[in-house]
Amino acid sequence: MWIRWRGTGWSAPLRVEYLIDETPAGAGDLAIEEILYDPYASTHPEWVEVINTSEGTVSLSGVSFTDGIEFTFSGRSLAAGESAVVTSDAEAFRKTYGAARADAVLAGTFDGSLANDGEILALTTADGTEIAIANYPDLVSDGFSLVPDGAGGWRRSRSLLGSPGRPEPTPAQVPGVLVSELMPLPSGEFATETLELHNPDGDQTLEGWFVTTDLAQPEMYRIDADITIGAGAHILVEGALSAPFDAPAEGGEVYLIAARPDGTRLDYIDGFSYGEARPGVAFTRHVTSTGEVFHPLGFTTPRQPNGEPIATDLTLTEVMYHPLDDGPEYVEVMNKNSSESLPLAGANIEGTGFTFPPGAPELSPGGVALLV
Repeated sequence: MWIRWRGTGWSAPLRVEYLIDETPAGAGDLAIEEILYDPYASTHPEWVEVINTSEGTVSLSGVSFTDGIEFTFSGRSLAAGESAVVTSDAEAFRKTYGAARADAVLAGTFDGSLANDGEILALTTADGTEIAIANYPDLVSDGFSLVPDGAGGWRRSRSLLGSPGRPEPTPAQVPGVLVSELMPLPSGEFATETLELHNPDGDQTLEGWFVTTDLAQPEMYRIDADITIGAGAHILVEGALSAPFDAPAEGGEVYLIAARPDGTRLDYIDGFSYGEARPGVAFTRHVTSTGEVFHPLGFTTPRQPNGEPIATDLTLTEVMYHPLDDGPEYVEVMNKNSSESLPLAGANIEGTGFTFPPGAPELSPGGVALLV
C-alpha cells in the first residue's frame, strides 16, 4: 500500500510508501517465468510473466524492466508463488486470454517490443539493483512461449499461446487430445463436414472444451455434450458442438481448446492450418521420424487411426543446397500429371519450413514452381 501526501508551502510533493506484511522485492525474490515474443498472429500480444519465488509477499512498486523492454510496476504486490504479466497490448491480451485472467494477472503495458531473435531482459529495483535476468534464445515461433526447462535454460511451451499467469498444465492434468482429422468438403458417402479427435493419453471429459476455425475467436464452438474420450480413442465431435460446424473449404485453420465445463480455459490447444480442400478428402495428422507434425491430404477414416497420406503427382525435381558465389538456394517442384492441374495450397516442403499458403495458384500439367 502507498499513500501520496502533498504538503503546503514551497516544498516538493512527497510520496511515502507503507508496506504491511510485505517487503520490497529484492535480488532473488522474482524470476522471469515465461516469455511469448513471437505471437501467433498480429492480433495477439507479446507478454512476459514474472513470478514471486520468495517465501513471503513482496511489493513490486518501483521494480522495472530496464533491458529489452521498458516497464515500471506501481502499487502491486505478489504473494509467494503468485505471478504478474506485462504485455505489449492489454486489449489484445484480454481478447486472447479472457477478461477474468487479464483482471487477475495483468500489471500493464510495456514500451518497446521483444526481439524475435532472442535478447536479454533485466528486472531491477528502483535504485538499479538487479533482481532477475533472462537471456532468452530464439527457440520458438508462431505463438508458442518459452518456459524454464529446469536446467537453467528454456524450452518451448507445451501449448500454443502459452499459459500466462498460471503454471503450464501437465499431461496428467490435461491430457493431450489431438485434432487428428478434418474433412471440410463433404462428398459421396460423407454427407457432412467431419472433425475427428484422438486421445493418446488418459481419459478426458470434453464437456466445455472449445473448437474454433479462427483462433482470434477462441470460443466459436463449444462442446455441449457430456463426452469422455478414452485413452487411445478416435471420436467425431462435429455433432456435439453448440452450432453447426463450418470449416472453410478454401483453406483456414482448426483448433481444439481445453476448458472446464464452466468455460475456464486450461492452457492447452491443438490444431493446425490447412490449404484448399478436396471433396470427400480429409486433412490428416501424421508425425515424421524426426518428430515433425504435418497434416497432408488423406483418405477419411472416421473413428479409426489415420491411413497413409494420398500420393500426388507433385514431386521435388531439383534442390540447390550449396550454391557457389553467394548464389541462391532453391527447391524445384513439378507437377508430373500430364492432364490435370494440381493445387499447391497447403503443400508443405519438409526441411524448409515452408507451406504454400491458402490461395496459392494451381500448378499446371508439367508445370514447375521454384521456391527460393
